[in-house]
Amino acid sequence: MVLDNHLLRDLTVTEKELWDEKVKQIADQHSLRQVFHIEAPIGFLGDPNGFSFFQGEWYLFHQWIPRKTKKKMVYWRGLTSKDLVHWKSLPMTIDPDTKFDSHGAYSGSAWVNQGQLEIFYTGNVRNQENEREAYQIRATMDEKGIKKEATPAIMQPPAGYTMNFRDPKVWQHAGKTYAIIGTQTKDKAGRAIIYEASADLKAWQVKEVLQPFDHDLGYMWECPNFFELDGSQVLIFCPQGATQKDLEYHTLFPNAFVIGPKWSGDGSEWKLKQPKLALVDEGFECYASQIVQAAGRTIIISWMGPSKTPLPTEELGWSGCLSLPREMSIKDGKLYQKPIQELTSLFGTAQIIDVEHSPSFQASSASQFKVAFKGNGQVLWNIRAEKDNPGLVIKVDLKNQILEVDRQAVFPLVEGAKTERDTHRKLQYSSDGKVLELEVWLDHTSFEIFVNQGRSVLSGRLFTTETAQNCNFKVDGNVTVTGEWHEIVK
Repeated sequence: MVLDNHLLRDLTVTEKELWDEKVKQIADQHSLRQVFHIEAPIGFLGDPNGFSFFQGEWYLFHQWIPRKTKKKMVYWRGLTSKDLVHWKSLPMTIDPDTKFDSHGAYSGSAWVNQGQLEIFYTGNVRNQENEREAYQIRATMDEKGIKKEATPAIMQPPAGYTMNFRDPKVWQHAGKTYAIIGTQTKDKAGRAIIYEASADLKAWQVKEVLQPFDHDLGYMWECPNFFELDGSQVLIFCPQGATQKDLEYHTLFPNAFVIGPKWSGDGSEWKLKQPKLALVDEGFECYASQIVQAAGRTIIISWMGPSKTPLPTEELGWSGCLSLPREMSIKDGKLYQKPIQELTSLFGTAQIIDVEHSPSFQASSASQFKVAFKGNGQVLWNIRAEKDNPGLVIKVDLKNQILEVDRQAVFPLVEGAKTERDTHRKLQYSSDGKVLELEVWLDHTSFEIFVNQGRSVLSGRLFTTETAQNCNFKVDGNVTVTGEWHEIVK
């Protein structure tokens, strides 16, 4: 696995040889490499970008810092897939190689226009005074590569806004093209601005400033998505600085959503009478979500970060991963997320879970579990356990409808870390008939727990040994546990 030469253009011959050797050392066979979650071959992986469907294939990019330098050089790395499961690296990336993105090709989106893939992203620049400049840059991709427009489509934020102005997400509505961009007012309040594009996509004008709440929410909004789903309009965004009164969250920054009436696009303000702000994912690591709408589906993918805790793979040369692609829907005013159906192609032979006769068994480090709990007692479920280590602990209290996730034994903590925030989650779920259904997707260093057909999701990272494969159930009281599990084979 040798990376494209353009990433190495400023290295000497000796340095290139060392680079190639480093990549070989951290190749896919390492025990901490994941089976079905997207990771970078080397370096740091960040936000998903450019999620799109083009010429019968899915395209997905992500923020990427391939190697450490004095100046943090952020690229876009690209992938393509026919099924959203098996991904191939694209031979091209977006490089920070112009005066408008010299300090990083920051996040953005992609969409199909007149037979080619259009890309819109933020170019990050630091001037001689080390002040930030933000440019919204258009590019197009074809079989020859990615070509940037010579001049940014949007040169600067509107008056009254700071240079914290980034992450354009493009969509089309009623025959017109729009982009929503996260930003910050000069009074340090988060906003999102909707732009409308001219027919040739060269001129972009402010259509609406989006702030559907009755008070300011945080100091900066990142990574906005604004889309119609099942007759409603959904805003997904990351309101940095939101208070616990606005939204109870325990991550570094929240990844949130709100559901409202369909956006008309006629100039009337999109306001919410009683907005119910909620988390996209109630687990430990989920940020910078991006959606794609194609073939009648709405699919979301997220960065499983950020974390202030250094992760074990960083010492090995890579860090970061993306979540599973999840299909979204709205039912009874609630947002649901379920793993895409295509993932079942990875299933090995189904194994029945028989807690009454076999409460303990060995399960692969990459597995999918589907388990139903019925009754009014409690269950303690240990996953990836081994001697003297309980692994990932899931606690079910059916009587009080409480689900707890404890990863303290499988997550590295730095001195002074807030243990509860980094290692414990408690969810008050709702369920008819005292039945709780959990679908757990377990990879070598991550987990995603879908509660009651995706009504809630809890995701996070975990790090154990290769031999930690014990799965144990302990039942207390009147509880029936049924289900099955599959090894993931890729």
